[in-house]
Amino acid sequence: MSEENKKFKVLYYGDDLGYFHLIQKEVKTKYESLEPEFDQMNQDDPTKIQSSIQGILAFNPDILIIDLAKNDKEKLHLIRIYNRLDLFKKAIVVSITDIRQEDFLIRESIVSSVPLIHVKNDDIYSVVYSFMYAYSADIVHEHEFVSAKLAHEKLEVNYQMKVSKFSSESLSFETSLLMNEDDRVKVSTYWHDNAFFESDVIKISSKKLKDRYYNSKFYYKAQLEYSPELKLDHLDEEEDVVQIDKKKTEKEDLDRRVKVKLDRWLRQNISMTKPKKIKVLVIDRNLTIFKSDVSTDRFDYTFRVQPHLDNLESVMRRVDPQIIVINLEKKQSIDDDEPSERDKLIAAVPPLNSERFNDLSEVNHLIKYINKKMDHNPFIICFNGPYRNDDLQMKMKYNQIMATKDEYDINLLLRFCQNLESKINSFVSLEKIIIPKEDVKSVGEIRQYIKLISISECDAVISSDYEIQPYTVLRVHHPCEFLLTVLPEAKNNLPDTYFAVISGITEKNKMELRQYINSIFFRALEEQKEQEKKDFEEKKQQAIADRQDGDESEDSENKEN
Repeated sequence: MSEENKKFKVLYYGDDLGYFHLIQKEVKTKYESLEPEFDQMNQDDPTKIQSSIQGILAFNPDILIIDLAKNDKEKLHLIRIYNRLDLFKKAIVVSITDIRQEDFLIRESIVSSVPLIHVKNDDIYSVVYSFMYAYSADIVHEHEFVSAKLAHEKLEVNYQMKVSKFSSESLSFETSLLMNEDDRVKVSTYWHDNAFFESDVIKISSKKLKDRYYNSKFYYKAQLEYSPELKLDHLDEEEDVVQIDKKKTEKEDLDRRVKVKLDRWLRQNISMTKPKKIKVLVIDRNLTIFKSDVSTDRFDYTFRVQPHLDNLESVMRRVDPQIIVINLEKKQSIDDDEPSERDKLIAAVPPLNSERFNDLSEVNHLIKYINKKMDHNPFIICFNGPYRNDDLQMKMKYNQIMATKDEYDINLLLRFCQNLESKINSFVSLEKIIIPKEDVKSVGEIRQYIKLISISECDAVISSDYEIQPYTVLRVHHPCEFLLTVLPEAKNNLPDTYFAVISGITEKNKMELRQYINSIFFRALEEQKEQEKKDFEEKKQQAIADRQDGDESEDSENKEN
């Protein structure tokens, strides 16, 4: 990597130059030794925002700040594009929301794998502190706030979940929370919050890492529980059996009524199911598809794009594609006088791997993986192909591969997908609904508990009985609304604990948090006073007892004399 690429770089995507200036000033003041470099990008035309990915990669930032005040849906799409790319260096992504924007936007940022979400206000210090700590715990300056220590106080937190499918018996969702089959967890979803169920518990029935539509770490299917679990006591007397049978009948009747209500809702809302027909993995160093004026989210097919296949197994497991498209390229000859357009792009985009080339050897490597690891054979389409289909199939020993000598083009790609639709099984059951990602029904929460060890206005130390993945964002509702982002490393941390920075907090909630922290100090002071009072009383009682023992001893001596 060149010296140029080792510079600490901050890129702001938005049009609030005054806000960006304040961030620059704070970074320059606190971290002048890093010789920070700044840049700003913006695109007012929502149809062209996804094409900004090239400019972001060219600048190669360490911190990527996306201001969601305008064109939030398109900018979230840009964030998802960036987070899905396999890059050698990934920026810490920070999303900035406006206080007037809906809470749904914060939750969408979380499930789009944004680790730091801040509400725009005058508190620039906390914004810079959080992303500098996420960038490097070793160089960050200690914050200027007091930290209140607690005796492992229990605190409810919420993991965000993105619901993708819903039926009257189960729901499928993605989240960063690591769970196991048969785990029973409490949730908040559209259906639970609107009294469709008498129970807020779901039971995990399966977990998988592949076929994830969003950017979450895990994909789960869970069994719905219509009413609270029936807990049966040990039967000692015959009348207990009658009572238990009555409870069972009541529960069965309640479950039946819930099921009828859910089936009715499904029939009324089945029209919202508009599933993507085919999953397409595109391997293209130029990321050409994002130059289209039509957002890739708007196509009938799910497109996932990578510049190359460095992490082949990870990408294939995550996407599980039915079609794989490769934009073939040839290695630049050492005798060429002028670099090709592709090599110019490679030089301009440091995060991409300039040593990998999307040629037929990569295709051969891909086919070996498919034959060994996959339970189905995706269609492979090669643009810029040097062979006819029959020759290529014979050379690669893979029947479902085709080539065209044409340059890679999105319209031509769409025609290929349309032609292959009939050959791909994409059955969608009418007994379940595919929830659109922009629908509020697609977001939910899983309720868990952590122990709070210490907290300040901008960070906290926590412990947990279960593993928390790095960069997980926990949502806290009490003592006020804020977010905790768990970071992978932190200095001066305690064993078996996690360090987290605070974000997603308004000025009003910051005041409430400050009051809570002050109450901890007052609580400690009151406990100290109470202990001192208790100690004084014990000493007083001990003194009285000693005096009585002394008087009794003196009386005894007088009698003897």
